[in-house]
Amino acid sequence: MSQNERFYRINQLLQDRKVVPRRVFLDELGISLATFKRDLEYLRDRLNAPIEYDREAGGYRFAQAYTGPKFELPGLWFSSSEVHALLTMQHLLEQLEPSLLGAQIAPLLSRLHTMLDTSDVPAEQIGQRIRILRSTSRPYEPANFGPIAMAVLQRRQLRFNYFVRSRNAASERLVSPQRLVHYRDNWYLDAWCHERYALRSFSLDAIEAVQLLDDAALTIADADLDDELGSGYGIFAGKTVQWAELCFSTERARYVCKETWHQDQNSEWLADGRYLLRIPYSDERELLMDILRHGADVEVLAPSGLRSALRDKINQMQAIYSASDDTKIISAPALNLSPLHAAAKQAAQVLEQADALLITAGAGMGVDSGLPDFRGDHGFWQAYPALGKAQIAFTDVASPHTFKNDPTLAWGFYGHRLNLYRATIPHAGFHLLREWGEQLEHGYQVYTSNVDGQFQKAGFDSKRIVECHGSIHHLQCLNACNGKIESADWFEPQIDADACRILSTMPTCPDCGALMRPNILMFSDWEWQQDRCVEQQQRMNQWLHRPKRLVIIEMGAGTAIATIRRLNERILTQQQQLNPSLIRINPTEPDGPAGTISLQTGALNGLQLIQSMRPRE
Repeated sequence: MSQNERFYRINQLLQDRKVVPRRVFLDELGISLATFKRDLEYLRDRLNAPIEYDREAGGYRFAQAYTGPKFELPGLWFSSSEVHALLTMQHLLEQLEPSLLGAQIAPLLSRLHTMLDTSDVPAEQIGQRIRILRSTSRPYEPANFGPIAMAVLQRRQLRFNYFVRSRNAASERLVSPQRLVHYRDNWYLDAWCHERYALRSFSLDAIEAVQLLDDAALTIADADLDDELGSGYGIFAGKTVQWAELCFSTERARYVCKETWHQDQNSEWLADGRYLLRIPYSDERELLMDILRHGADVEVLAPSGLRSALRDKINQMQAIYSASDDTKIISAPALNLSPLHAAAKQAAQVLEQADALLITAGAGMGVDSGLPDFRGDHGFWQAYPALGKAQIAFTDVASPHTFKNDPTLAWGFYGHRLNLYRATIPHAGFHLLREWGEQLEHGYQVYTSNVDGQFQKAGFDSKRIVECHGSIHHLQCLNACNGKIESADWFEPQIDADACRILSTMPTCPDCGALMRPNILMFSDWEWQQDRCVEQQQRMNQWLHRPKRLVIIEMGAGTAIATIRRLNERILTQQQQLNPSLIRINPTEPDGPAGTISLQTGALNGLQLIQSMRPRE
């Protein structure tokens, strides 16, 4: 019986019998207790099933007063358009700046992951076998997306610096945002420019130093926006519209006849099998690029100005390629890269020379997956309003003292985090790192201060991971009576999120009966059992003897708790036999010792920028 079939059977038993003992489930499903618990966890966390255990009735049932998200079992399969829509949505959500939607991103991604899961094909297999490829996307600074989107929705003005590629120069702009447009895998902002006194489309990858202002934005009517920005061809604006007539060869016509170049296009088949396409345009630049893609299989019939412009382009190309290799018309270009892109290019170059990769991560690594980083009391209290109301700081609740004096609060906090981490899907940057590391001679090693288990969830080898502050997915005795560390896979905490209190039974030590706590290094913690961490560290130390060209990538590691930064700087400055290079990706604290390659951006954007600079195979 597949997992999906078990889900339907569990639902059917609960609907028919109302209260179902555990033994009935095990007998009916033919599975072990551990598998049953995993199925329950999946149904509760991923599918929002309100299943609870009723001690008095002696079995499981659906909660009677449930007010949470709707529970639905996943469908069996999807149409091609549905698969494309879901995968595209998942991809776009992974790219969104987390500050825009905050913690809602992770559960939504988890829900999409669940919807893609089928009885015979797991979601991971779908992700591997069905792909959404982005061919011409230009990375933008994720931190800019939030204020820009906020300005569009709240009708507020923006001020920013804009880099105009055609002039190779930047200028400051004051704009009234009108709408965000996602076109050909890139984001654009349609806005009224107060400097140019006209409507303009701004590419987000060329926008820097964004300031969200309190001044109300000027609102342009939709009809005027469409008239100015939507009537021509592609992203280029203009009210003066001409009509291009393109005649495609019989062979290329079989493809082009299925394509939509413009919503107002018209076409006809000619008697000899060629295909005539008519499309409106106001600026010829993008249209010329699309025409040139078809080479000799297309002819521009009208207007004469477009035909002439195309002829000029072809003549320029002919002048280049008619020259011998010894007399090239165009020499290798000198690229004018922004500091961020230049650093990404340098990082890509050192990766190409590496024989091993040390991946190091602090709390900022999980932000792009929708996880909170608890930066300061304000950020912590945003994630846990009940603790903010009581003015309980992160350093207070994350302490053995709280487990001893207020255990339901301590487990309310850590139980909520455990459920959150179990439901969170690692962002795409994890998969880039694993792919880079697996290609190198000596592979990779992970060193993280995060306790969330996201590297294991992203498919990294658990034998190659050091969790220097422990793991929330393991438990130990609060009194450290026996030195044992055990898995928390069986533990399913039920949490009152509004009060930050645990509702279900808390785990107890099998040897002394004391409360169990997460195997995490907390504040003022003298009982943390670190045997598991020590064993991980020993494996890493042995691995560090192998590389001759080590590259260290550090993400989201701040100076407040500088464990990760200190390790990397020590290797960089003291272990020269490794020929180490340090790539530091951090949106607020990117600087490091001499030789550090600094990318002032978030983890996901930084990794994707580096990937975009790597040579294609």
